[in-house]
Amino acid sequence: MAIKKQVIVFSILFDEDETHAKSAAEAISHRLYNEEGIMEWDYKIKREEELTADIDDEDLKED
Repeated sequence: MAIKKQVIVFSILFDEDETHAKSAAEAISHRLYNEEGIMEWDYKIKREEELTADIDDEDLKED
């Protein structure tokens, strides 16, 4: 058995009103808290932007 550390970068599109604590990072952290094998979870929100209600293909393109 090995203990590993991974650094993962996510870009997440979410509905603030339907997401735990109105934060994708908080929602993921909340879910991971009781997962077997997860020993530590740390995150930093690098950037956040509010999109218009009408999301189109341009909104979903990577920077």
